[in-house]
Amino acid sequence: MKATLRILVLALLVAGLLGTSSSAQASGTPTRISFARGTTGTTVQGWVGANQVADYVIRAGGGQYMSVALFASQNDIAPSGLYLVITDRYGNALLPLEWYQTSWTGTLPRSQDYLIRVFSVGGSDNFRLKVSIPAQIRFAPGTTGTSLLGFASPYQPVNYFFDARAYQYITLTVYSPNDNVRLTLSGADGQPLVRSAVMGSNTWSGTLPATQRYYLSVEQMNGSAGTNFRLFMTIVG
Repeated sequence: MKATLRILVLALLVAGLLGTSSSAQASGTPTRISFARGTTGTTVQGWVGANQVADYVIRAGGGQYMSVALFASQNDIAPSGLYLVITDRYGNALLPLEWYQTSWTGTLPRSQDYLIRVFSVGGSDNFRLKVSIPAQIRFAPGTTGTSLLGFASPYQPVNYFFDARAYQYITLTVYSPNDNVRLTLSGADGQPLVRSAVMGSNTWSGTLPATQRYYLSVEQMNGSAGTNFRLFMTIVG
């Protein structure tokens, strides 16, 4: 299988589909990805032909953390024979094809357009492309808290991050019209503090265990139409 993929990579290089900034136009004008107001991600339904490429482009800022994942059209399983390539506007690869990956997370090096490419190494197929860029939570000078408006859906949580010190005390509360959104909070060290699927809570408070970056998600637990929410957050100490 990998030998076949290496042959395809070589063929694409020869054809000019990889490695240059102009190659972004090789399979047609890329589809631009944007997020709806109040969200930090989106899921795109797509299709790619046999041994072809589907191109997308997204604008993002330097230092932002981006997550991209490729799924089959009907479930959350990685599609067979489809792989991701992610490059900057100059063709520098963040995720090259020869890594044979269907997901990527990382910090973006600079503010610019980024090209996300879905490569087929076999037959044509439908897919879902999920892209998320968490928003940073900051407090106004002289304050210890903030409130944020957002919109969550069952398959697209709203993701945030913030930096905090060990032993600071945090309080989180999220409200929605049908009381159907829940919180997930974890540290950059991977340690979960609250999980929506386990605790099912819309509020949490506690002492932060370490000085690090923390990741917060607001998820809708039921319903299909999505819901507005307001998040309240304070940190003291």
